[in-house]
Amino acid sequence: MENIISVTTHSFEFNNGASNEFKEMFQIHIFSPVCIQSYYYNPQEVSENAVQKEALKWQKLIQQNSDSNLKISLYSQSGIFLITNGDQLIYDEEFYEFSPDNDSFEYVDEVVDIYEFIGQQPIDEFISNALESVGAGKIIPHIQSHLNKLSGKQQKIEITYEKQRVEDKESPKITVEVYSIEKNYKPVKISEFKISHMSSLFTLPEHREKTSGDRIAFKAIEIETGKVIENNVNEIIESVKYNKWQRKHPSVVNMDAMHRMELDSDDQDFLSYDDYVANDDEYEEGDDDYEPGF
Repeated sequence: MENIISVTTHSFEFNNGASNEFKEMFQIHIFSPVCIQSYYYNPQEVSENAVQKEALKWQKLIQQNSDSNLKISLYSQSGIFLITNGDQLIYDEEFYEFSPDNDSFEYVDEVVDIYEFIGQQPIDEFISNALESVGAGKIIPHIQSHLNKLSGKQQKIEITYEKQRVEDKESPKITVEVYSIEKNYKPVKISEFKISHMSSLFTLPEHREKTSGDRIAFKAIEIETGKVIENNVNEIIESVKYNKWQRKHPSVVNMDAMHRMELDSDDQDFLSYDDYVANDDEYEEGDDDYEPGF
């Protein structure tokens, strides 16, 4: 189709109002918590039926390109077509974002689920604001039952979190020490907190936040015995070294770079392999001796 207006709206814009011009157009929206990819069609130039066919094509294409576990759904109301990654509006047990480059929903392992992503904000409010921000408010009543179910699930999760926080406070059994991997791969303790059992460490958002990061590690110690029951300091150090090594030894060289490497070294476009892999990583003791263990 011609004369399509394409807009990407990011989550930090979800509280903004949409243009009145967009509200009067036929719309296709591909929703993910990180951003909404939107397409607007002038009703004077295209029919609602034609836009519906276009939305069905998008749904089929995204389903083909996305994880087979995801059910790509299409909701419609008043000339507004909403594409999501779940048969109950969204798949909320893992976190996915839409990639316009690949026309697919792609898994993000840095975030547990949408509830962690939005924090304390009610999920029905988050999604409603998101849709209002792209001019799709008319579809909200059509999906309200799904919003209510998600809201109920969020409330149950928060009740579970509160019970865990109380237990951690009243019956601490484990001390968690948090370390920052400083220059030359030296672990330095930056904080500690107490929990009742290990599941709390991986469940509560505030604990996951404290122990996440490229150079953040932790050690869990039984308070009564002093026994270390989990320690990922060396594992994180190895991961940092490996990621740095991988940047210096890329397994794939893109075709444009490969072509430039094949030129004569006197050519102004010549690219050496050393220049290609150069990065801004600061040198640390042990980098020269590191070899990945595979």
